[in-house]
Amino acid sequence: MAPTIRAALPSWRTTGWPPPAGYVVRAGDAARDALAPDDAIARYSQALDLIDHQQPPDEHARARVLAELGTMQHRASRPEWCDTLVQAATVAERLGDSATLVRAALGFNEMAQGAVQVDEAAQQVIAAALDTGVADAATRARLLAGLIVAFGGRRREERQDIGRQAIDTARTCGDDATFIDVLCLLLGGLVTPEDQHIADVDRAVALADRIGDPVLRFQAREQVMWARLEQADIRAADVVFGELVAIAETVGLPHFRFRVAEFETGRALLAGRVTEAEAANERALEIGTAAGEREVLSFYGGLLYSIRLHQGRVGEVAELFIAAADDMPDIPALRSAIPAMLCEIGRIEEARERLLAEAAGGFDFPYDMFWLASMVNLADAAATTREPEVARSLTELLSPFSDRIVAPSAIVVNGAVARPLARVAAAAGAYDDAERWFATADDLHAQLRAPYWTARGQLDHADLCLARRSDGDLDRARDLATASWLTAAEYGCAGLSERAVVILTGT
Repeated sequence: MAPTIRAALPSWRTTGWPPPAGYVVRAGDAARDALAPDDAIARYSQALDLIDHQQPPDEHARARVLAELGTMQHRASRPEWCDTLVQAATVAERLGDSATLVRAALGFNEMAQGAVQVDEAAQQVIAAALDTGVADAATRARLLAGLIVAFGGRRREERQDIGRQAIDTARTCGDDATFIDVLCLLLGGLVTPEDQHIADVDRAVALADRIGDPVLRFQAREQVMWARLEQADIRAADVVFGELVAIAETVGLPHFRFRVAEFETGRALLAGRVTEAEAANERALEIGTAAGEREVLSFYGGLLYSIRLHQGRVGEVAELFIAAADDMPDIPALRSAIPAMLCEIGRIEEARERLLAEAAGGFDFPYDMFWLASMVNLADAAATTREPEVARSLTELLSPFSDRIVAPSAIVVNGAVARPLARVAAAAGAYDDAERWFATADDLHAQLRAPYWTARGQLDHADLCLARRSDGDLDRARDLATASWLTAAEYGCAGLSERAVVILTGT
């Protein structure tokens, strides 16, 4: 039930709001605190009408209501939220109202975790709020985190410096909710292959549960879902996924429903349920589009690529992804995927050209949570194009992470690092290393219960046997290809089935 006007007491005289708008604002605040953003939006809009009909209108009150309205519009995924927050900030800055300017700037953080929210207006508002000399450490940490999200993928060195400052401030500010918010906003940019912040993620979940705020509980669990996949603990990941579904159903926020549909897509795909994954991805597109999610098409496209890869149908979407990578070279993960994709569809010379260009540039990719995925893409391309020097370079880069899972997010899991590492080792003639790493990959894929990656690893291992041709290698290649074919046939992985048949008919 929506909060009533009577529930908005105490009166405007004790809160600084003009009558009768003060009662309505308090009702909006009650709806906000009850996680009813649509009701809050209605109340704040009503309050704005009342303020605008005053003679003269109270501009300070108007700016404050606009800041709350824009924040709730963001939470409810209303497309006008950004304009509302900019309007609030503009009025507040003109009036010299620092507190309201800060509140408007914080509104950009709402539901922003995991998004690449490149927005010059957001940058200007948050920078202006920081320039007011915010003394409160928790508020400053949140503003710094919001500034990084507004930067998106650009100005990486500056983002990393600000990110470290924000998370360090959040850890020590004494406000648990701030720590959770800042961690969820920044984790993607803070994580490196060496420092995954797993301890921070586990702490965030414990703190969110103690606070009891369902929004914080959901946001923290998004991060721990990723952590459990990184650890190849699929049972624990499924427990977390169930908790995410339950929270989303209870709260009902559009952003949460969208994220759950994405998680359903990724989880079904990892389990080999490709038809189910495709349906979930379409559902996520529908929910995200209706909710006005900014990155919905990017998420949809990335998952569609993974689905088509599992189906052996990458050729259907290849030109779209090549064009996107060429148009947006500042998205390194997309750029790295193109050589591997070209290998998948047999355009080996094009793949080689792009791979050698990356090698000539020293594999200059941001050292963040997407770095492993990027290097793995290039390693697969190096093995297929038979570039031994490039393969050796990538072996050196990847070998310290041979026991890791390629999980650039909590949604997409691309198997074990050890599988492409074994392939480049084999291409460089390091067969003993390749054997060891194929065994590691097989164990990790079994832990993940990932049939596609298990079958693909078996085919890659069979290729090694055929290249080496030591005693028993032909029989072993046939056994591996047969096992892969059976799995691929069961799960509808047509591309793997075709590869297996080629090996079987050639041996």
